[in-house]
Amino acid sequence: MKWTTPAIGLVLGVVVTVVTAYVPARRAGKISPMAALRDKRPPRRPERPALAGRACGA
Repeated sequence: MKWTTPAIGLVLGVVVTVVTAYVPARRAGKISPMAALRDKRPPRRPERPALAGRACGA
């Protein structure tokens, strides 16, 4: 095995990691920190178990 194979893998891994972290960071940087802390989503309803789950639990 050549020394270039692990070097290319390492460089490619670092580049992919930086690019995938950059996109959400740019999106998060566009809103204020206080707006990010506010919970604007409506409360979630509790999920009902599926019919198969109820049948197995009985």
